[in-house]
Amino acid sequence: MIASGHGLAQEPRMPPKALIMIFSTVVVLTAAYFFTLFAIHGFSPDFLEINRCVESGGRWDAKNRRCEKIPEAYIPPPVAEP
Repeated sequence: MIASGHGLAQEPRMPPKALIMIFSTVVVLTAAYFFTLFAIHGFSPDFLEINRCVESGGRWDAKNRRCEKIPEAYIPPPVAEP
């Protein structure tokens, strides 16, 4: 026999509407980020490769659709010494 009022306490649950809103916000922000990259690089289908090239210190050759590495341009991140 189970005594009333002495059962295990249930953990509070997040309402499904809140979970949907959080998930939707993450999806929209992610899509907006990639659309912005796409727009910045002139709506080129190679926008991810262009972004990777430029961020690594290279120069994108649009005519040949390839990355030209510029050795002097790349500055490696600082390494923390122990």
